[in-house]
Amino acid sequence: MNRRPRSLLNFKAIKETRMSKYDMLFKNMLLDYNSSLLLALKVPNGAVAALELPGLDSRRVDGIVDADEAIYHIEFQTKRDQDMKWRMLEYYFKIVEHYADANFVLDRPVEQILVYVGGRVRGLEDDSPLKPPLKRDRTVHGYKYIDLRKLDVSVSELESSDLPMDWILRVLCDNSIQDHHWQQVARQINRYAKTNPRGSGLLKASLLIAAALREVERHKARKLEDLLQVNIKNIPLLADAYDDLEARVGKRTVYRSVMRAFDAIRIEVDSDIDHFLQDCEEDELQDLLPVIYRARNTAEIDLALSAIAQSKDVRLPNL
Repeated sequence: MNRRPRSLLNFKAIKETRMSKYDMLFKNMLLDYNSSLLLALKVPNGAVAALELPGLDSRRVDGIVDADEAIYHIEFQTKRDQDMKWRMLEYYFKIVEHYADANFVLDRPVEQILVYVGGRVRGLEDDSPLKPPLKRDRTVHGYKYIDLRKLDVSVSELESSDLPMDWILRVLCDNSIQDHHWQQVARQINRYAKTNPRGSGLLKASLLIAAALREVERHKARKLEDLLQVNIKNIPLLADAYDDLEARVGKRTVYRSVMRAFDAIRIEVDSDIDHFLQDCEEDELQDLLPVIYRARNTAEIDLALSAIAQSKDVRLPNL
């Protein structure tokens, strides 16, 4: 069986990475001068920035355009999160707090736009968890909501655009997208990459990210992989995300081996110990594995577990 080089980015890696799948894709679409996405959202072209605000536990608002007439907040969402309406209210308050003067006065409105970029959920179109307004007691909070598949754009204009990110926007905005459209965009990007190699890796990766957001079937995405041949070594951000995925897969594999070892010697693992093992590093699990198989009694395994737990300042029950 022919195996692909590990340096080539694949659809599975994108689907499973912890990296926010829309961060890179949509930030690039927004940051393009004369961005068609901003135009379609009726947001003036301007400096687009992600904003990290105090009190949001390291969360950032996805995009802020600080224009003369208003402050535009653009948020992307991939799932029908039941708490999203509350989060939009929280973002609103934090944005006002950030831009207001010492008396909490802000002379411009904050215009919020929530853009749904995920796929269908079992074919359903129930957007109610995301749609405004939020109503609770005497609180009413509204914002603009758009499903990207229903964005009012000209598909033909996006196809013929000079901006490569528009070609990707074309497949994201088309509600009746077909397989050949994805492949058509992949070929467009490949042609562009031949004369514009700088940044083309990021562009190719963006199309795979778009396919992941649209939940393209694995065997169909494989054709895109074959066409694009994305080398993650040329994309530091993706290389970091891929390395993180590889590390987590390796750790999960060793954890399963540890649990199988306990099964083999007929020891039922307490839930506290199970959770502890899931939080252990891969090398700690690797060191524990031979101890389990060679142990003459549970006390020897308890001793090894205690040594790991002590380094983490955790107390564990005995087996």
